[in-house]
Amino acid sequence: MLRQVLIAAGGVVALSATAALAQAPGGQVIGVPRAVQVAETTVKGRALEAELDYEKGRLIYEVKTAAKGGVQEVVVDAMSGEIVAQHPRRMDSAWRWLAKSDQLNAVQAAPTPLSQLLTKVESDRGARVSEVSLERERGQTFYEVELADGGRHVLIDPRTGAMRPGNFDD
Repeated sequence: MLRQVLIAAGGVVALSATAALAQAPGGQVIGVPRAVQVAETTVKGRALEAELDYEKGRLIYEVKTAAKGGVQEVVVDAMSGEIVAQHPRRMDSAWRWLAKSDQLNAVQAAPTPLSQLLTKVESDRGARVSEVSLERERGQTFYEVELADGGRHVLIDPRTGAMRPGNFDD
């Protein structure tokens, strides 16, 4: 039940951001790869997930990152690419597994920054990335990348950069 409520709430946020995106001047946003690059450079770490959101009358990207100081959220203006806010992320249950596992080290030591992998996904798939999240199940960790072309997904292994189509749950 809680999962369904969270999914429904996520749908409302996605609709709000999509509606705001339609009203953006020329609809031009910097894109997820650029927002991730800005966040990774700012914290000198690696991105864990990123999504477009609409907050306080503006489009933003919320990028969660891992750096030496732990998990941080970097808020990037979706139109200008400027940092709006940066703050440590409380280690709630959704992130505790990461802090206690070697997965955090694997992401931080990944040979290719996520921003570069996302740029390659957009180039190879001919569609913009709309969201990316780090997922872990059955001992495997992947970035699940959602494309803005009707729901296609790509999985990326952070350790190797290998990509394959599909959802994490497939």
